[in-house]
Amino acid sequence: MARGNQYDLLIVNAASMRTSGARIVRSVHELYPDLPIILICGPDRTAKGVEDIVGILLVMDFTTRKLVNRIMKLLPGDEKRMIHQGQIVVDPDRSLVSCNGQRTTLTPRLMSLLMLFIEHAGEVITRETLFKNVWKTSYTGDTRTLDVHISWLRQAIEVDPRNPEILLTIRGVGYKLNA
Repeated sequence: MARGNQYDLLIVNAASMRTSGARIVRSVHELYPDLPIILICGPDRTAKGVEDIVGILLVMDFTTRKLVNRIMKLLPGDEKRMIHQGQIVVDPDRSLVSCNGQRTTLTPRLMSLLMLFIEHAGEVITRETLFKNVWKTSYTGDTRTLDVHISWLRQAIEVDPRNPEILLTIRGVGYKLNA
């Protein structure tokens, strides 16, 4: 069925066919090596040997919401709505960020934090400003929350989060997006 048609995504429901889906996935991947594939397997069958081909592997029983979330992550976004800042590309509609070859879904709080950094790229943003704009509070007594969120954001955008080059710490002041 895939031959001769153009698709953005393929979902193989191997569980309903009582197969592992490996042969189907390999055949499709041979024809369309860049086509994202979601493989649905039963709990008693695994897709051995195709883990590197399959974009996402779901094992029955999962919720419809989980499937939709996985589909949204793999579909191309609306290029007109993408936000580009240096090597960072943000799809705000789907809360996705792509940077350095990795694509990550962000929580609403992390998306707010990243968007604030993008709006003020190259500027130092104080910890107080981050709390005020992202957490909607002026309380800065416990800054561990901010530190953890910065760490998670670095995991999404940095090649080496322990030695950041994009989201920099400005000691005693705050942070700066260097993109």
